[in-house]
Amino acid sequence: MFSKIYIFLKKELLFLIRYPMQFIFEIILPVINMLPAIFLSIYLMSSNHIQSFEKSTGTKNYFVFISIGIVFSIFNSIQEQTGYQLSKEMWMGTLEQIWITPIKKINLILGWIFFSFIKALLYTISSAIILKFIFIYLNINFNVYNLPLFILSVLLLLATSICGGIIMCSITLSIKQVDSFVFLITGVIPLLSGITFPISVLPPKIQIISKILPTTYVFDLIRYSILKSNTIFEPIEELILVLFFIIILMIVSVIIFKLLKRRVEKCGTIYMM
Repeated sequence: MFSKIYIFLKKELLFLIRYPMQFIFEIILPVINMLPAIFLSIYLMSSNHIQSFEKSTGTKNYFVFISIGIVFSIFNSIQEQTGYQLSKEMWMGTLEQIWITPIKKINLILGWIFFSFIKALLYTISSAIILKFIFIYLNINFNVYNLPLFILSVLLLLATSICGGIIMCSITLSIKQVDSFVFLITGVIPLLSGITFPISVLPPKIQIISKILPTTYVFDLIRYSILKSNTIFEPIEELILVLFFIIILMIVSVIIFKLLKRRVEKCGTIYMM
């Protein structure tokens, strides 16, 4: 299984090396996207607005609060990039040759997911390095409050993104043009998960939706493990909720993939754009 995943991973890496300028731009882009939020956080930290934020979150370090959300939200791009990898194979006309290879189709998806994970990891590292220099410049110091919880929370975020990647690939197989759907998902989920603000500022009815998303609790746990900030529920309760959500997501993602795969193969539309 892993050798087959490695083959497709190697193929994508070779494609990446062949076009290095695009790769460099993609690494720099997340940092550029972070700048407006960074300037906003610097302003808030130097004004009286931070008092209401501290009351809501239990920490006055808005800059670190928002930085954590932005950096780790890059893992959400795994599902976006996975959908694009499949869409790219369709456009290049190579999906048919790949699809008829005698391996399990879920292994193909996992290969694209691992490639997307490597890219997301590089984006995260580049963003973290930039933020580290900004922290030094602004003389901001902080330590990880609970390292085991932090590591576990990041792994849970990765598991959530992998399940989302499988679902995204399944939908791409069915609707082909995934761009609009991806933009909707990658735009709405971070907003509802409270990437750059506590979800308590959202309208009550919107908060109900936020509390259904596992990413809301994952980011809550990551911030708690670093800043010891306020959480929606007790940390142990949020861990149990996230584990429950991930188990459900794993089952649902595999079911959706099998159903849509069977449907497009039966209709003969799997290679059509």
